Amino acid sequence: MSPKRPFYLIKLTLLLCSLLPCKASAQSSNHRVDFVLGVGHSHYITKIAFSPDGRTLVSGSFDNTIRLWDAASGRELRILNGHSLAVTSVAFSPDGRTIVSGSRDNTVKLWDAVTGKEIRSLSGHTDWIDSVAISPEGRTIASSGRDNTFRLWDAKSGRELRTLRATSAQEIAFSPDGRTV
Repeated sequence: MSPKRPFYLIKLTLLLCSLLPCKASAQSSNHRVDFVLGVGHSHYITKIAFSPDGRTLVSGSFDNTIRLWDAASGRELRILNGHSLAVTSVAFSPDGRTIVSGSRDNTVKLWDAVTGKEIRSLSGHTDWIDSVAISPEGRTIASSGRDNTFRLWDAKSGRELRTLRATSAQEIAFSPDGRTV
């Protein structure tokens, strides 16, 4: 890898290599990592998620933006602007039509993955968001934040369904059947 590339591209490549059985060159006899995000974000990439069909990647960054990428070519497809501070988490809905993001601006946002338009902003956290997730059926959004809460939201209306307090709330995920967070 060229030493002229920004640090976050190197970090991403190492992250991919740590997830796949591959060497630092991103190639092994069984796996080859052909994809590196193009130079688009102006600061560190915080989270990356694949669309359910594997054709698109979404990335969040400390530059306050969300970017969509063609997974095969690495070409930037769209920039989503709306958060006022770093985007700390991103996730695709199971049908791939909605993106959910969390930010240091204490909000969770829903985006139309095709148009890039903001659908709604969810407020309730009193400190920044660490993680977001969408239930397998796509009806419930979960968020965790530095305010030591987990929050559940109705994806269609944006209404907060429940708040759970914890001593630490940095990551969140749904079980495969969607019944447990």
